[in-house]
Amino acid sequence: MSTTKKPETPPAPHIYLVTPRIADVQAFAPVLSETVARTAAAAVLLRFAETEERALINAVKILAPLVQDLGAA
Repeated sequence: MSTTKKPETPPAPHIYLVTPRIADVQAFAPVLSETVARTAAAAVLLRFAETEERALINAVKILAPLVQDLGAA
C-alpha cells in the first residue's frame, strides 16, 4: 500500500514596506500608520532624509511604535 503525501500549502506572502525618504515625521506618521494597517505589512524599512543623528533617533522613537503596534517589525 502506498501513501500519497498531500502537497504542502506554501506560506502566505508577507509585505515588506520601504518608505520614501522621510523629512517631516509628524506629517508622515498618519500616512505610515494607515499604509501599514491597510497592507498588513510584516516589516517596515524607515528611510529618512539626511539630518542630524539626534533628529533620526527622535524620528524612530515616534514612528517605530506606530509600526510595532500594528504588528509589523
